[in-house]
Amino acid sequence: MIALCAQVLGAIVYFIGLRPDPLKVALSRGESVASTPSPAGGFTLLRTVPAARRAVLVVALSHAVMVGLMSMTPVHLTTHGATLSVVGLTISLHVAGVYALSPVFGWLADKLGRAATALATPAFTTGAAAAPSKTAFNTAGIDAALANLVRDGAVGMTTSVVGPGGTI
Repeated sequence: MIALCAQVLGAIVYFIGLRPDPLKVALSRGESVASTPSPAGGFTLLRTVPAARRAVLVVALSHAVMVGLMSMTPVHLTTHGATLSVVGLTISLHVAGVYALSPVFGWLADKLGRAATALATPAFTTGAAAAPSKTAFNTAGIDAALANLVRDGAVGMTTSVVGPGGTI
């Protein structure tokens, strides 16, 4: 039922958001529009346009970093006692956050430029995952804060701290 509602909402957004029809606008401006797109056209574009290759590479590398980090999240959560429901909620919130922030990164690309945004975002992600810590982790305060949130009615909370000794 949730998937059906999401699909209907998405269709409504596209129906309202794509007005006027982009194809009709392009044709009215006299732009040439391919009438029968094919996968071969995409591969030709990748072969002949360096910017297209760079764009695919940036997206692929960014996704590789994200998948590398997020594939370990369930392992770390369950190691520290999280239930399957908490793991599912955490992954769901992550996916929602990825799509919710897409407009922000589009705006950044418009303001800072595509290259600066493309180089900065993976650097931040990788830097956050690999940032060294010179002190031992003391999670007592974090543990107490999370326990208080759950006690006060939160459905659940998770957190992780990444450092040279691993993730806790």
